[in-house]
Amino acid sequence: MKQFKINRLKLRSGEEIGIIETSKGEFVCPVCGYLWPGDEPPYFNYTKEFASATHNICPSCHTHFGFDDYVEEGSVKECWKQLRTAWLQRVGESSAGARDQLKNLESNQP
Repeated sequence: MKQFKINRLKLRSGEEIGIIETSKGEFVCPVCGYLWPGDEPPYFNYTKEFASATHNICPSCHTHFGFDDYVEEGSVKECWKQLRTAWLQRVGESSAGARDQLKNLESNQP
């Protein structure tokens, strides 16, 4: 069973987001649930005050964080939901791989 922790971050807009990390140091894509190893999650606290996008690109859904999910007004989390819907339409909601990835988000919703 995978162990997860949620890194809670505050954006300049005031919105709070959660970036999921496994005990093995993998980050969970907030759009598709893909686990990818790396030293930088999609968002990171570069300053003590606010987090910002790292401009990483998810290898599964191809979301470019800080570009595809950039919002001037509104919610980054809502944007992630819209990107997830578009990704599921591309790969097929019944895809076994997609269902497995989404489980990483369902049980650990930030």
